[in-house]
Amino acid sequence: MKHIKSLMQKVGKGEGGFTLIELLIVIVILGIIAAVVVLNIGGFLGTGVKEAAYMEKDVVQTAVLAAM
Repeated sequence: MKHIKSLMQKVGKGEGGFTLIELLIVIVILGIIAAVVVLNIGGFLGTGVKEAAYMEKDVVQTAVLAAM
């Protein structure tokens, strides 16, 4: 309990802490990074689905040709 009181006293003396602007800047930067990551992952997933579809098409085409 003494530890908490000493921390509160330090904060009350005007020491340390981030301003609202600093916190907002960090949140905006993290949001931009998250958006870039999500967009890149979406691109990779879309490419994988296309490749899988092309492979399945080739398998079906080979099976049709073999059945003739």
